[in-house]
Amino acid sequence: MPLSHQAVQACHASVFAGRDLIRCKDPYLILVTIPTKQDLIALSCDLTHAGIDHRVFHEDDMGGRPTALATRAIVQKERKHLRHLPLYECANSSENSPGES
Repeated sequence: MPLSHQAVQACHASVFAGRDLIRCKDPYLILVTIPTKQDLIALSCDLTHAGIDHRVFHEDDMGGRPTALATRAIVQKERKHLRHLPLYECANSSENSPGES
């Protein structure tokens, strides 16, 4: 998925999390990369099994494909479910705006 689409999907998931899941004074965001749709679904199953509220965002313009996931605020001991995922980084610099590195 192009970088621009990834950013949009992450924003969609954040908005849904803010609306549906986050009920804390100081929410924060950690953006990670999930390589495949199957990995996203597997993570959702893992979070469900662990009792961690989350929402999977499905993009209507992509045939309802799951494209992003957001959790409620998680405590330290629950972070183990996400630690294996790399932090998101701009890997494709050709999609950066002019002047960005």
